[in-house]
Amino acid sequence: MLKKNLRSKAVLVLTMMFPLFISCIPARADNNQAVQKNHDNYSGEIVKSLPPGYTTIVIDNTRYYYNNALYFMKLPDDTYVVVPDPHIK
Repeated sequence: MLKKNLRSKAVLVLTMMFPLFISCIPARADNNQAVQKNHDNYSGEIVKSLPPGYTTIVIDNTRYYYNNALYFMKLPDDTYVVVPDPHIK
């Protein structure tokens, strides 16, 4: 009986703590790279480097870098800016 009560209390505490834990997860990667939360919120954000696993695409003779639903363009100072989806005009 005691084990059942402890288990019930543990489940209740964990259930109550879960929203707090989720709210502590950062919306940005540690290495200054945008990650998808709501990709529209990142448009215009400057990052120092592209995320691992990016792919290069060319649309209308313009080079874009794509990763995790985000599109990047290279800037003259070798940084990258998050841009809106170039397929949507």
